[in-house]
Amino acid sequence: MNAWVRGREFPGPVCESIRLFALCDAMGWAALPVHGGLYDQHPRLLEEWSYILGQRAEHQRREHEREQRANRAKKGRGR
Repeated sequence: MNAWVRGREFPGPVCESIRLFALCDAMGWAALPVHGGLYDQHPRLLEEWSYILGQRAEHQRREHEREQRANRAKKGRGR
């Protein structure tokens, strides 16, 4: 899942959790279109989605910090 979050290719079939998460993410859905929403879904799916969301947030935080460092370095060279 970490490789997928970072946008990297990874070998093997895509696991069900990633495929469903990507579908919801791409469609802008907060949950799969099922009766009862997240409450009717499999607990492991929810656990894996929580992990995906955490990994994505961490990846975005690191990318933001990297961009800030790069911007500070550019400003420092421009003086």
